[in-house]
Amino acid sequence: MSVLLFFIDGLGIGTRGPQNPLDDLPDAEPLALFQNEEQPIPFGGELAVTDACLGVDGRPQSASGQTTILTGVNAPAAVGYHKQGFPNAPLLDIIREHSIFLQLQLGHNQKVYQHYFFSRKHHVQNARKVFHLSF
Repeated sequence: MSVLLFFIDGLGIGTRGPQNPLDDLPDAEPLALFQNEEQPIPFGGELAVTDACLGVDGRPQSASGQTTILTGVNAPAAVGYHKQGFPNAPLLDIIREHSIFLQLQLGHNQKVYQHYFFSRKHHVQNARKVFHLSF
């Protein structure tokens, strides 16, 4: 099976209005998703709405958020803050130990995202699904 992941930094599910550049932008689907609106996901995909803050106060940032995506470890909670830019030593330690690429190489591909940051209810319902489209 093949999996294709797109990571678009800074893109989220926002509200409609002049503050949102995707509002009223022609042909912006499937990237133009808005809060409190049902929208179809192409190719039978699944939208997993997540909280980019991951339970940690402050503005979500690239280094800690992408560490979480690539490892399944809640990096901001592990280090206690959101980290912008490039990963620092504590984030690199998490990546070295829990990277999805390492897990696949070690043959743990059945449970690679067992600790992903979906809600517990979502995790239980979708524990055996492989593909998630998440913004």
